[in-house]
Amino acid sequence: MDSECSRTPQQNGHAERLNQTLHEKSQAMRLHAQLSDSYWDFAIHTATHVYNRTPMSRLQWKSLFELFMREKPSVNHFRVFGCAAYVYLPDAMRPNKLSVKSEIMIFVGYDSEKIISSFAILVEMLSSYRPR
Repeated sequence: MDSECSRTPQQNGHAERLNQTLHEKSQAMRLHAQLSDSYWDFAIHTATHVYNRTPMSRLQWKSLFELFMREKPSVNHFRVFGCAAYVYLPDAMRPNKLSVKSEIMIFVGYDSEKIISSFAILVEMLSSYRPR
């Protein structure tokens, strides 16, 4: 058994490298979408979602998801972080039948509750969206 000193990141190289990788991916996604720092948690979750479904050479071109679930992950639900997303408004939320049936919002990630078919959208109102 190895003994390690507490608060010494140098002795925890693999975990620190993964943290750096996820931070860099999430930072790039958030900056590309022109979203403020307050969206860092959505960006980290999305970066982790994508990372877990990315094949790696050290795993014989399998993904972490594939090793854990024993099936190839579907990436059909992947969308660009920060892109416009139309969200359906159910009848109960609309004041009358002439109201709009969807509202444009910002795509900020995937639903963590559904592992296999994570297609739900977490959104932010368009008022803070700044197109390029």
